[in-house]
Amino acid sequence: MTLKFKDLTVKYTMSGTLKDGGADTNISSKINSNTDTNTNTNTITALDNISLEINQGECVAVIGESGSGKSTLSLASMKLLASNAFISGQIFLDNVDISDLTDKEMEKLRWNKISIVFQNYGDVLNPVHRIIDQIAEPLIKNGESRSAALERSKKMLDHLKIKPGRDILFPHQISAGERQRVLIAMALITDPDILVLDEPVASVDAITKSYLAKVIKEQVDAGKAVLMITHDLSFAHLCSDRIAVLYSGMILELLPSQKLLDAPLHPYTRALVRSFPMMERAKDLAGVRGAPPSKTSGAPIGCIFQQRCTQSIDVCSQKQP
Repeated sequence: MTLKFKDLTVKYTMSGTLKDGGADTNISSKINSNTDTNTNTNTITALDNISLEINQGECVAVIGESGSGKSTLSLASMKLLASNAFISGQIFLDNVDISDLTDKEMEKLRWNKISIVFQNYGDVLNPVHRIIDQIAEPLIKNGESRSAALERSKKMLDHLKIKPGRDILFPHQISAGERQRVLIAMALITDPDILVLDEPVASVDAITKSYLAKVIKEQVDAGKAVLMITHDLSFAHLCSDRIAVLYSGMILELLPSQKLLDAPLHPYTRALVRSFPMMERAKDLAGVRGAPPSKTSGAPIGCIFQQRCTQSIDVCSQKQP
């Protein structure tokens, strides 16, 4: 099964009257234009005309600064965007455009065909339920017996290096790294065809990070399509086949992982590589100067990175590279 984004644009309404003058609470709302219909509606463009395909047996990493739209992309893949999100474009699971599906239809796909590891475990794990019960929940919901679901959940925790006996603990009783692995267990337990990982190693140590890279590679080798959101260039290099560089809601570059890190084409990608210690061990680190452009000002003319770029020339203000 493949995951495909085609011309995907996501905007969030911040105030004023929504399109057609009504309060639209449908999270899958689609618009046919990238312009706002009411001048008193303030919008933020989180994703701008994204086209990306993650194939069966492939891991694609999406990297970029905070606020670039990475988590919006991951939530869009599960059709879990907030009620003030307006979407244009399409999202395909194989040949099925999920933007046309109802919530009830999506429920049959979530945690079965496609699963996600959310970024913030504090918002996901229920503090009053044991971790093993939370992992087993989707199995039981799908008709598996409680005893069989708990047994499978124990094996999954063992696979993710959670020590025996800790499965009966509550989220606050385990470490941040263990909670992160519990989220991964919850995503893997139903053996989905597509796996979405939003910052999967943000709270783990170097040894655990290395092991989780092995787990992700196992999923790819098993034919899964893996979309990985990360700030960590070294982890992206370790796990992914291709890397997409996201900046202010736009994909600036998409290359095979090794090629992107060895010979990045876009100045922003080069700046990211220079700013990451594991990529440039023998060189002084250099941050990306300036700040990203406002997401409320509309699509820019020319290169979106021009104002921060150290290599900008006249043509950069006229067209995208």
